[in-house]
Amino acid sequence: MESYSEIATWKIVALLCSVKALLIPSYRSTDFEVHRNWLAITHTLPLDQWYKDATSEWTLDYPPFFAWFEYILSYPASLFDTEMLRVTQYHDPSYKTILYQRLTVILCDLLYVYAAKQFCETCLSRHGKSAAQLHQQQFTLFMLLLANFGLMIVDHIHFQYNGLLFGILLLSILKICQGKSGMSNGNRAEEWVAEGQIRRQGGEGTKDAPYLKYLLGKIIYISPT
Repeated sequence: MESYSEIATWKIVALLCSVKALLIPSYRSTDFEVHRNWLAITHTLPLDQWYKDATSEWTLDYPPFFAWFEYILSYPASLFDTEMLRVTQYHDPSYKTILYQRLTVILCDLLYVYAAKQFCETCLSRHGKSAAQLHQQQFTLFMLLLANFGLMIVDHIHFQYNGLLFGILLLSILKICQGKSGMSNGNRAEEWVAEGQIRRQGGEGTKDAPYLKYLLGKIIYISPT
């Protein structure tokens, strides 16, 4: 048995997934078409054309990690609606396209759920706390992380994959807490998070700048082992 109930955890996850499912037909921003176009580019065009294609104004301008992520998502997309994988100037999405893209965000959030659970169980200090106090703090933090209203709006209405990136962020912090952030040992979480944070810095300010600087420092300078 983990530090807080597995049953309670999955009840929370099921409830939040249900809320997210209800938001599938809701308003979506132009980012929805942006990601749809990236699915089409990475699925249809050769690799050397991914960052050159300008058929649509929504060109692929995220770092390579995210381009390969879209490439992976593009293959199940063909099972829903092959039309979403056409490289066009604009695509009027069918309900199947909307359903597929919304479901990918919900499924990717499972990484965030896993990361939040591991983070809460590992990184909270146990010093001077009873088992009950620790349990309460872990469960409260887990609830706050999962029920992040900002993520709900940005990912499941506006349409982005920030839950995925925050999951990788939490996992990298977890590795640091465990003293396992050495990149020479093959841990590449730092590069993934740094890439994601660099992408986010472009349009969202510098609220994560201290952690980004730490990760870039780890990437640029690797201590000998």
